[in-house]
Amino acid sequence: EKCRFDLTWDDIQIEQPIGFGGFSQVFRVQMIGGDDRPDRDYALKCLNPQTKQHTKTFKTGAVDLAIEGEILSRLEHENVIGLHGICGGGSLNAYMDSDRGYFIVLDLLEDTLSNKLEKYRQ
Repeated sequence: EKCRFDLTWDDIQIEQPIGFGGFSQVFRVQMIGGDDRPDRDYALKCLNPQTKQHTKTFKTGAVDLAIEGEILSRLEHENVIGLHGICGGGSLNAYMDSDRGYFIVLDLLEDTLSNKLEKYRQ
């Protein structure tokens, strides 16, 4: 499945929040249009609202998220989470074009590392 580098928030249907971190938040989403299976869920990672309120955390979080997208766009391995989409127009324009800003779309992990290790041990 090809990574889409031209996504906008209009291409995303948010299902539910699934995680919240120091800089980012993660949602279960579906991508609308394109060649993607309409029944496939993905994880969307974007900056959380608190990060965007402070210049220092915004800069750090935005750079981290852009670097993560760049690195994942160059990797393809069964043990590395897959990248399926990046907000089009670049990370700088994304914050000017939408108050929600830049995002990346990733494989949705249905299991945790601890659960997988427990299953492996059995």
